[in-house]
Amino acid sequence: DLKTSWRSVELAVASFGQTFKVTALSHITAAAAIANGGYLVTPHVLKATLDDEGNVIESKETNVVRQVISEETSQTIMKYLENGVNNGGSGRNAYVQGYRVGAKTGTSVKTDIRTETGETKYVGSCVAFAPADDPKIAIIVLIDEPIGIYYGGSVAAPVVANVLAEVMPYLGIEPIYSEKELETMGKKVGNYLGLTVGSAKTAVVNSGFSYEVIGNGTNIVSQVPAEGSNLLKGGVVVLYTGGETADDMVSVPNLIGKTASAANKALINHGLNLNLINGTLNVLDSAVDDKSAIVVSQNYEPDSKVPKGTIVSVEIRYISGVGD
Repeated sequence: DLKTSWRSVELAVASFGQTFKVTALSHITAAAAIANGGYLVTPHVLKATLDDEGNVIESKETNVVRQVISEETSQTIMKYLENGVNNGGSGRNAYVQGYRVGAKTGTSVKTDIRTETGETKYVGSCVAFAPADDPKIAIIVLIDEPIGIYYGGSVAAPVVANVLAEVMPYLGIEPIYSEKELETMGKKVGNYLGLTVGSAKTAVVNSGFSYEVIGNGTNIVSQVPAEGSNLLKGGVVVLYTGGETADDMVSVPNLIGKTASAANKALINHGLNLNLINGTLNVLDSAVDDKSAIVVSQNYEPDSKVPKGTIVSVEIRYISGVGD
């Protein structure tokens, strides 16, 4: 009997999700009501049944159960959830470049399960909607008993971001990039092949890049990065005027665990360029170097050999400041 077994503390912590259990379907159904303007909608696992010719035999219609919160409250909460992704909240790892995402992370304690050593077990979760201003999809990710860091903002939110990054284009939802995101994406590298060294230098500088010329020839015979690559402002384009490309290989440094600013400096010291898979340029500013945002993956293995000027893509993840 809840009336007799619950104390005041249980009632208080229940307001933010402690002390009770829900299924993933119940969880996302309740959360989706926020995205639906406050209306609770019956969930369906099956959208429609088709015959062998692709004709619809049976389909499930949208069934609105009732309105559980006002549209005004719904819009307010959606703004809070979007701020949790974009403005340093626990959902920042759910950020997807070009899309407005609203997310709420969670970290649940399995109070009824203890290991033989008395160790506590957790479930890290993240529920999200996108686009936040006109939701078309809701997603929930639950990580059961994560090892090591267990916060939903650390273990579940990155999965949400990876899924949304694939699903949104599949649904035909085009990304809309902010000015900061466009800066992060950089500009397209031009084609400098065949140009004289002087003309190539001018073209590179006019594009906002710097350059390094290798060789004593008069015309450009190869370049790194290649035409069409995205390069950050100030990135280096290596221009070759002879057959030096094969001999001018450099080692890729190990960037795992470094802040974005430190990773960028390490790449510059090796004659390489940086590409941020996620995150914005403020993480590259050493003056505001956010030590909670570190590199968790890179597209080239440490110590692998690549041509000078190669773009190394890194994934940034926030490992602190994302507790729930």
